[in-house]
Amino acid sequence: EKIKDCDSSLVDAISYGCVPIIYARGGAVEIIIDGRDGMHYQTEAELLDKTIELIDNALLYSKLSSQASKRSQFFSIECFNKRVNAILE
Repeated sequence: EKIKDCDSSLVDAISYGCVPIIYARGGAVEIIIDGRDGMHYQTEAELLDKTIELIDNALLYSKLSSQASKRSQFFSIECFNKRVNAILE
């Protein structure tokens, strides 16, 4: 069974400062940079470890949350239009 990512929901979530912990495959890895604006995992054990790390480390959570929110701006319509216009000029 193929799992389809819902990237627009992910961008919406990070725009509000949610810190994503995503599976290290699929389209989401192109949105979330591991250790900068979220976390990637490959095994259930890694998912558990990273979840506990975020719960226990408020400073790390705050840093990733801030970066995630900033990252979401890259996917805004305004930013998209700027990139398209730069190509067309």
